[in-house]
Amino acid sequence: MKKYMLYCLIALIVAGCAGAPAPSGARTVQSAGAAKPDTGTAPIEDENAVDDEVLDYLEEVALSGFEFGEAPEVAYKWTHDIDVSVSGALTQADRTVIDDVIADLNDLIAPRRVNLVPDGGDVTVWYGPSEEFSNRLSSYTPGNLGYFSIRFGRDYSIQSATILIASEIDVAARAHLLREELTQSLGFFQDSRQDPLSIFQQKWTLTQDYSELDRAIIPLLYDARVKPGMSPKQVIGIFS
Repeated sequence: MKKYMLYCLIALIVAGCAGAPAPSGARTVQSAGAAKPDTGTAPIEDENAVDDEVLDYLEEVALSGFEFGEAPEVAYKWTHDIDVSVSGALTQADRTVIDDVIADLNDLIAPRRVNLVPDGGDVTVWYGPSEEFSNRLSSYTPGNLGYFSIRFGRDYSIQSATILIASEIDVAARAHLLREELTQSLGFFQDSRQDPLSIFQQKWTLTQDYSELDRAIIPLLYDARVKPGMSPKQVIGIFS
């Protein structure tokens, strides 16, 4: 499903900040003419290295800027615990979904935490008729049944987010959209066609859980070594 972003607090791009090359970690390089003697033992692999498939998906979904509009292709993330408040025409089933999604996220982004609060959250979620979305958010584009916008600071840390969920669709669709929009508002801005089970799948689905790839990349963005504003090369270098 298409996503549209509200770019408030647009960051002044400091020269050399975005996309600047950075060391990707020391590696041992051996020339073709200086091979070591064959000792009969297999080379030691870094047990902490992440699979290329996972890193490719992380780069596609979280390190490729926004789906629409121009913005630096860097890491965007929350740097503090996230308070979420919910209002509007939601049901008890919706509340259960919200609790489940928050519990899943807390497992994946620890020690950062998502907290449900009565009001005044950093992330505000509103359930209501999609025909009223444009009154709630000026950037809303008609035709979207789920929508999110973020505000970020000049250091590319996410400061706040607004999420809209159409109340006229069935509970399964609302559950899918809540999981998708809330997760994307954490810094996973791009859709993808790569994983059909992913919550970030570009085609319309009713996925109700995170795929294996989703569960692999979400903790990577929230690894303490990843800082807002890091280039893809810097981020991928941490895990290579």
